[in-house]
Amino acid sequence: MSPKPFAKFAKKWMFKSRPRKQGGFTLLELLVAILIGGILVNGLLFLVIELMTVNNREESLTQTQQNTRRAIDYITRDVGESIFVYSDLTNLMTELSDEPTGTPVLAFWRLDPLTNDEVTALTTFCASATGAAKDECETLLVRQNYYTLVAYFQQDNTGTDIWEGPTRIIRYELPNYTSISTTALTVPTGYADPTLLVPGVATPTFNSFDAWQAGGATTDGNAAVLTDFVNVNDVSVTTLCPTPANLTSTYARLPATSDSFYVCVEQPNGIANDLSSNRSLIVYLQGNASKDVNQVVGVSESSGLPKLQSEVLIRGVIQNDATSE
Repeated sequence: MSPKPFAKFAKKWMFKSRPRKQGGFTLLELLVAILIGGILVNGLLFLVIELMTVNNREESLTQTQQNTRRAIDYITRDVGESIFVYSDLTNLMTELSDEPTGTPVLAFWRLDPLTNDEVTALTTFCASATGAAKDECETLLVRQNYYTLVAYFQQDNTGTDIWEGPTRIIRYELPNYTSISTTALTVPTGYADPTLLVPGVATPTFNSFDAWQAGGATTDGNAAVLTDFVNVNDVSVTTLCPTPANLTSTYARLPATSDSFYVCVEQPNGIANDLSSNRSLIVYLQGNASKDVNQVVGVSESSGLPKLQSEVLIRGVIQNDATSE
């Protein structure tokens, strides 16, 4: 055989197509692969869900703590403007008829200054008013402020209201005037100036801050929620107030059976509702991001909600001696 035909024959034989062996996965191999893949995917999904849960919990705790901080800052600024703070709320609560349901925690009197618009309206009203209305108008124009009664309450949340936290704080106020216009001074029902005569009493009796009497059988104040997600009360906890720097004073704890929102009001010389000046007040407040106290935890012990506290010095009552009126 010549070289050319042989080379042609060898080339054809080498590149001749041959039947290929069929390959693939068996059913058992496929099931094992699916099982392993499912385990890996479930593990990744569990990890993602846990990370999202922790993130949401931490955000909830942070938001609640910020709201709690803003609330205690608001309360301390509010009471910082007061001129008298109650260390015993027994008498006051009997005088109010429209107080919010719940536990009274803090009550005080503060001075609210007139706004520029109110001064302008008051000037116009004084020019046309007569008799007692004119006297009241001129007195208010000289004083440039009026007394407002403020009280804070802690109220439990229920499943039927819009609030989601365990408890909430309600701010109640009874101002001297609900409206000051060019034609009238509108006084809410039941208000009585704590420095003037008690209205509607046959025998002239001067009112006072410590033993205030309402101007009637009913009161008509305003109430609004300050903050939600306040921790529930644990009545079994009996945390004591600190010892005052002034050894002749004592602290009154209001209320006595709360550990989430309470105050310690200094009582000069150990006298309840004393009118002395330079008293200190300590406010305690603890938030709760969940209705279940046991769920208020984060990824670590430090991510829980600590109890906040703030201390403020109260200005004393000036010239509140009824005999000098």
